[in-house]
Amino acid sequence: MYCVITADVNKSRAVVDRSGLQKNILAVLREANAKFENDIAVPFTITIGDEWQGLLNSIAPSYQIIDFFRQSLTDISVSYGIGAGQVETSFMPRTSEMDGEVFRRSRNALNAAKKTKSEIIFETGNEPVDVSC
Repeated sequence: MYCVITADVNKSRAVVDRSGLQKNILAVLREANAKFENDIAVPFTITIGDEWQGLLNSIAPSYQIIDFFRQSLTDISVSYGIGAGQVETSFMPRTSEMDGEVFRRSRNALNAAKKTKSEIIFETGNEPVDVSC
């Protein structure tokens, strides 16, 4: 079972220096990809605008990786959707070129986090285990 973390900056349209924001996110993603390379199946990349996503080999390191993002991006508010499940397509260099229940669950979790103003929501397909923080 794989894990996808999808993250999105909250109220990013209000950020004056959007170019600086994106450069900062890119630097943090490079650092995360290096630091957690043994846990990552497909590296974190920006998917659109100020949203990023990566595929992990398991759900186990997901909170540690989110904690790294939180400590590295202290000046912005970010929502995180974590999904667990299967990948239903071939592995590609970017998650945006892949599909499967793990991606759908991560997207559902991110949408729920933004809607409920939660920071993190897990969607694993096992309701008693799923968490919102």
